[in-house]
Amino acid sequence: MHVNAIEWFVSMLAKISFSIIYIESHIDNLCGFFDF
Repeated sequence: MHVNAIEWFVSMLAKISFSIIYIESHIDNLCGFFDF
């Protein structure tokens, strides 16, 4: 099984960056929800 390291690295970076953006948007929503 041969995996292209560059493709794997790029896909991991894309997943990590997407997860960070997704989590930050939800943190903003939670802060707004708990802002009494």
